[in-house]
Amino acid sequence: MGTEDLQGARASIERYEGLSDRQVAVVSAEVASRKKTRLAAYLLWFFLGGIGIHNFYLGRTTTGIVQLVMFIVGWCTFPIVIGIPILLVLYTWVLVDAFRIPAFIDQKNAMLEETLTAILRR
Repeated sequence: MGTEDLQGARASIERYEGLSDRQVAVVSAEVASRKKTRLAAYLLWFFLGGIGIHNFYLGRTTTGIVQLVMFIVGWCTFPIVIGIPILLVLYTWVLVDAFRIPAFIDQKNAMLEETLTAILRR
């Protein structure tokens, strides 16, 4: 196990501290049913990444909207050459997103787990 794995396990244990076994089971079941998956994110990125759909799936709505607007503006102004640099920036951004998707998913799933444990602590 690497240090990142140990830190993640330690954070998960700390997150569940003070919860009963039943509450931990409820959180685990909810996280399992609601968590974001790499497969879905990469499929959306591959087929609809140019319009930012993968960002909407990952809860990054503002980024998704910006990419969608860049796509529309870029293709609408492509015939008059203005759209070429817009599309170059967009598709470079989408390509970079491919390498960042795992971190986005881990962050989203950790936030989900934290939110559910906070609700049960009330």
